[in-house]
Amino acid sequence: SFAQMDLEILKSLSEQAVVAIRNAQLFEETEKLTLGSIQTINELLELHYGGDRGQLPIFGKIVMEVGKDLHLNGRELTVLERAVLLLNAGQLTFPEKVWDKKAKLTKKEFEQIKRIPMRGATLLRSIGSLQPVIPIILHHRERYDGRGYPRGLKGEEIPIGARIVALADSFLAMTSHRLYRKRLAVEEALREVRENSGTQFDPKVVESFLKVIRRKEFYDLAVQVAAAKPRPIPLAPVTGGTHGRTGTGSLSVMWIA
Repeated sequence: SFAQMDLEILKSLSEQAVVAIRNAQLFEETEKLTLGSIQTINELLELHYGGDRGQLPIFGKIVMEVGKDLHLNGRELTVLERAVLLLNAGQLTFPEKVWDKKAKLTKKEFEQIKRIPMRGATLLRSIGSLQPVIPIILHHRERYDGRGYPRGLKGEEIPIGARIVALADSFLAMTSHRLYRKRLAVEEALREVRENSGTQFDPKVVESFLKVIRRKEFYDLAVQVAAAKPRPIPLAPVTGGTHGRTGTGSLSVMWIA
């Protein structure tokens, strides 16, 4: 009968509503666990490397704005935002005595630093809900021309989030004081970015980055970073290695924050 059909429809809708509510509750619980994990990792990083994380809000703003300019969707932006917070999770497995070193790194020590992305990815693999951020963590030291690490990926093989992070991270490293080198002025760093478009950096990301950083709000943030005091971290050119100037005179073989 018509009444019976109505009852069947209502029953079906009720069952779907129950499933939807359960899924929503599961999603909410998963989000809470995810955010809790991010907070815990950040607290540990703050405890050990707090003085080195003062640029994180500025870094995050620039990265997110470039992501928006490149038309990343909401989910991709969420993953990008979380990756920024967890970018250096691998430092938690890093020997602090090396991190606190003020002299030039040995080749062996620099090789340890190069393993930080892989260590971070390994650490995060145990947290199921953080799997989407792993490709960004793992590959943000890759270069567009394939000469980066840890996998030597190139071009579109590198996740777009990692390409965005790599550029913003390198730019802030160039404009930041270090005890072992002078910072570059903002305009000098922007010139470096342009000159390394297509080699170290994705040209598409460079175009968006330059558009974003030219806005007064973000240019002022870059100047703010440049005015900060030197940070006592040891990422100087490695003794006996190739970290430093390229054969073409470029300053940025691989700038490290």
